[in-house]
Amino acid sequence: RNAPIEIALSSVAGKYDMVYGYDAWDEDAPWRIWQADPDFADFITLFVLEHGRGYWVHCVERCALELP
Repeated sequence: RNAPIEIALSSVAGKYDMVYGYDAWDEDAPWRIWQADPDFADFITLFVLEHGRGYWVHCVERCALELP
């Protein structure tokens, strides 16, 4: 099921700082990004992780993701 990033990644809260998604069908802006740094809030274009899609999660320390 789809979930906001903070909920979908709650098991690794504080251990990641960026999430990338790619939508090849969006020719104008295929990359989506979520950034933990509030200075980049204006550039955030990814808010929800969608079931069945792949994402890159940049972890800042070793962790194991447990999906809710």
